[in-house]
Amino acid sequence: MRLEFNIVVIDDDLLDKDLKEDVDDLMKSVGNHVEARGFNPSFHPFPTVEIYKSEVPAEAKNRVDLFLSDNNLGAGESGIKFYIDLTTMGIHDFVLYTRDPHQTIVNALVGRLNKTGDPNLFSRFTFVHRDTDPSWMEPIEDVIDHILSKREEINNLRGLYAQEMSKVENHLRSTLEAHSSASLETLIDQAYPTKIDINLKRKLHKQRHRRNGILHNDEAFCADTKRWFVIYEEKVRGQYRETKVYENDFLRIRAELSEVVDQAMQV
Repeated sequence: MRLEFNIVVIDDDLLDKDLKEDVDDLMKSVGNHVEARGFNPSFHPFPTVEIYKSEVPAEAKNRVDLFLSDNNLGAGESGIKFYIDLTTMGIHDFVLYTRDPHQTIVNALVGRLNKTGDPNLFSRFTFVHRDTDPSWMEPIEDVIDHILSKREEINNLRGLYAQEMSKVENHLRSTLEAHSSASLETLIDQAYPTKIDINLKRKLHKQRHRRNGILHNDEAFCADTKRWFVIYEEKVRGQYRETKVYENDFLRIRAELSEVVDQAMQV
């Protein structure tokens, strides 16, 4: 379970001793909101896009949960240009804040849309008009809530799998009068064919593999489908293959688990 929440902040105010306080206040407010949801905020502040690109390894860039950027970065850079560049490398949750008029941002996005014809340009992008009123940060908190709600769905699924498969394991151990150290894999194999048929055996092993993957692998974001997923290894015809459980599969996955557990508890 990944509780770390990585936030990249790009704002040239970080170079100014006085203006830096506003960025620090933003990070403090965002950090408090993330902590209140039970996650651990980790901030990675950069004054320019170029410094971010040069200092952050490629693999670390894939672990960013949220980008926060001012649009006015100076030196020919802008937050909106950075966002547009990011869309060519995958989809990331991105909040652009600025005191610029809305039309400045709209014109930049419309120009890019007309050039590419790609409606995905607007995926996971939020524009916030920066103001002196602290309420301007509320849309940022809304974005964070949305991201963490998806993460919590995965964590809830982990808890459900741990609980339900533990129940199956204890039931099979009692039914078979097996040794307390026998693994779930061993118990399933021992239950066949006297207690369970081949179909239930296969279903139980599938749920076991799925449980192991969901419990031990971190969630990841798929840039192609724009969805969160967890990988698990499943044995099919003697060969292991990687399978992805996507966030929109969770309802079906829970139903499958419930059905198999009900069958196992009846043996």
